[in-house]
Amino acid sequence: MLSGKPRVRRVPRSVSNEADDFVFLASSYGLTADGWQEDVLESWLGRRGDGRCSAATGGLAVPRQNGKNGAIENRGLGGMVALGEKFLHTAHEVKTAR
Repeated sequence: MLSGKPRVRRVPRSVSNEADDFVFLASSYGLTADGWQEDVLESWLGRRGDGRCSAATGGLAVPRQNGKNGAIENRGLGGMVALGEKFLHTAHEVKTAR
């Protein structure tokens, strides 16, 4: 399990974010985010003062089998339910994509 601060991190300034709401929603479906995943979600879901997203894109580089999908599942579920977004989640193995 990963812990601590990332070696490299670049996050634009924001005045608010929806990470807590997304994490709460996901936990209602049995998806529990680790602390570092919540931190990633906060950086991805930041909002500027005018309500627009502070980050046009978000990225995550984590070694194999260390929780990348957990962060993406929380983001995707919250985006679909709360924001009406559509997602296409792909992976090289069908089992992972499902």
